[in-house]
Amino acid sequence: MTKRFSIDPETKETLVSVGTLTVILVFIILNPFGWI
Repeated sequence: MTKRFSIDPETKETLVSVGTLTVILVFIILNPFGWI
């Protein structure tokens, strides 16, 4: 395993999208009245 760990652009985009959705869900759960 001498190769450096690299992420494909598509995979990175997917991770960013999932991360964004997770943050939004956390905000919704922590802010039931929509307060941000």
